[in-house]
Amino acid sequence: MIQYLIIMLDDTSRSFCHYPDYKGPRNLIPLSTLRAGIVYAMKENLSLQFLYPDYQLPKEYIKAINKIDHIDIAANHDADVVICDSIPPADAMVDKTLVFRFTVDALASSIDSLCELLRTALKVNVIITDMAPVSESSFLLYKNSLRKIADAVTELIISGKIPQLNILTDRINLTAMNNCNAGWHCVTLAPDGCFYPCPAFYFKRIYSIGNLKDGVKAPNAQLFTLPYAPICRKCDAFQCKRCVWKNYIETGEVNIPSHEQCVISHLERNASVQIIKSINSRGFTWDVLPINETSYLDPISLLDVC
Repeated sequence: MIQYLIIMLDDTSRSFCHYPDYKGPRNLIPLSTLRAGIVYAMKENLSLQFLYPDYQLPKEYIKAINKIDHIDIAANHDADVVICDSIPPADAMVDKTLVFRFTVDALASSIDSLCELLRTALKVNVIITDMAPVSESSFLLYKNSLRKIADAVTELIISGKIPQLNILTDRINLTAMNNCNAGWHCVTLAPDGCFYPCPAFYFKRIYSIGNLKDGVKAPNAQLFTLPYAPICRKCDAFQCKRCVWKNYIETGEVNIPSHEQCVISHLERNASVQIIKSINSRGFTWDVLPINETSYLDPISLLDVC
């Protein structure tokens, strides 16, 4: 069941996920389409999120947006969810939700500053943008980066601060899959007036799943759901985004993840295990469920393959 609607306000609205920023010309959503999208969300009882470009919108657009409760996602420090191009001073990001789109190399060189932000930010979300193809050396670098960040998270928890970092603490706090769920729980209204599973599909002009007149009508909509994802439904890397866009690009199917996506998610999962172990080994009690250790990094090994 769809619960969230993202409205892209322009083709140049900033990426907050794996897909790259669009480098073409501006294409502001028509005001009539924006208003119709807001009405659609109200009729369908959907939570609204607006994805902003880097330029100031016309006043009539701001007026229409502010008539309804919503979440702003923008590269603006006043937004509810702040897309960061660089790591800002920690004292400027108190109680903010932040998104960082890092390559594996960029994350490795930003660990100290990122860990400092965990002291003040409400939540930090890290998106790895060079997920595929990934070399074994990149996997190792990411594993080492996670270990260093996990050490910092451990120290913060022992000091009494419980940080929120999607790639590490989400798995500790979750008891079931909590993925992106694009095309299932969340859809995007693009400037062309059509619905897509997420903004990435709009940029390729593929997989339109309806319009404002006819509503959301995704062909084979069940393929976006967890029960129809044979690998993911057996997996307990609950923090994995299970990105249907990356699935589609890398495997040709929205419900089949790539090897790289699975390995990255399990490296994160294993680092979460180490946080729990480190805290327990130092005599502190943390009321969280244990995470079983696994012998694999890709859950396809759990399937019976003929």
